[in-house]
Amino acid sequence: MTATLTIDGGGGISLPTAFLEKFRLKPGAKLLADVSDDGMALRPDGDTASAQARLEDRDGFLVFTGTQPFDAVDAILAARADREEELSAMRAK
Repeated sequence: MTATLTIDGGGGISLPTAFLEKFRLKPGAKLLADVSDDGMALRPDGDTASAQARLEDRDGFLVFTGTQPFDAVDAILAARADREEELSAMRAK
């Protein structure tokens, strides 16, 4: 996933909705900037809620992603909520 980001007059950037959803970024989430001689990469800070464990659907299988230790019940509930949102969006079409 790639996007061109524009820096506003205050030095801020807005991330595309797809990025926010993929990494579960909410207002106030922190990002770490890894800087090298040829570029920069942003990633969720491991101390924020956006980096918590979750289950992702990969080819029909639920796969654990995130850091350990994790609360399996929270990960399952988050996966269920994601699926319910997908189904609601499909019904709304």
